[in-house]
Amino acid sequence: GALWGLVERLLLRASASSSSGGGGSSSSDVAAAAPVGRRPEAERALIPLYQSLCVLCRTEHGFRTALSEDEGGSSAALRAVRLGLATLEDDLASYWSLMALGALLARRRSVSGDGSGDSDSVDENDREAEFVNKSVVLGAEGVPEGLVGRLLGRTRAGGDGDGGRAASELILSAVGTILEGALCSGRDTTSPEHFAALLGALSRGHRALLSMLRSPAPLITENTALLLRTLTTHSPDTAVLVREDALTSGAVLRHFRTAVFSPSEGSRYLSRYLCSLWFGGDKDCMEKRLLRRMIPPGFLEYLNVPPLSAAEEDQLDEKGRA
Repeated sequence: GALWGLVERLLLRASASSSSGGGGSSSSDVAAAAPVGRRPEAERALIPLYQSLCVLCRTEHGFRTALSEDEGGSSAALRAVRLGLATLEDDLASYWSLMALGALLARRRSVSGDGSGDSDSVDENDREAEFVNKSVVLGAEGVPEGLVGRLLGRTRAGGDGDGGRAASELILSAVGTILEGALCSGRDTTSPEHFAALLGALSRGHRALLSMLRSPAPLITENTALLLRTLTTHSPDTAVLVREDALTSGAVLRHFRTAVFSPSEGSRYLSRYLCSLWFGGDKDCMEKRLLRRMIPPGFLEYLNVPPLSAAEEDQLDEKGRA
């Protein structure tokens, strides 16, 4: 709690000095007196603190106690999280603040021999702590909107709206991982009301997801595909808007081509997954009307065949790798 409290105080001082035009020049607090124009340099002084918090929050004790209330009856970690989401402007400082937040929200899963996580192997006490941490953080005012706002390049201090500076790859990877953990792979430890609140914020900022699909980083695009699947399943109205945006932006054409012709198996798989989301409307939807124009009529008959068995899907995958 003490380290989170220090982060909170430094964020407050950096924010205050930036808005007032200057401050003192104590050598012990680099971030305490940052004149206008030097706020990013002041924020970078927080990076080692956030890195330390990442390590501490991944320990058993740190994960379960970081959000404990202090003498004032509130959590210094929660106050620092909300303040960081609202005010941090430096990309690297923001990235490490989000990494610390991610460590608070998800207990690291054990890794199996093939490199995949197994949520069932997480200790039951850790699952309970994860549920509590998510409830505290995601239930705080402004946190769901702040996370999605980061995808849009939006902060209270640095501007508002979609027309500002685009979010960096670092921010997209960190926020995407947090959202995926809360809405997809770790949904079982997210309460229904907080799931709905986070999903609602993401629905309002859904245009950021299509921008994320242009990233060359596999982590970002894979998280985005899973989030789009969640929107399609749990927010049908937003799914319609996403399909319209995918059409008007050319994403449908780009990923259809990648799904068919990419030499990379991973790229083909991801694009096929996305196309399955976008072509999932009724038979007269705009996406399927476009599909009828893109491919010979005979191929459309294959869309009417019964679903393949697992063995048949494996055979097709083997042929695709050949």
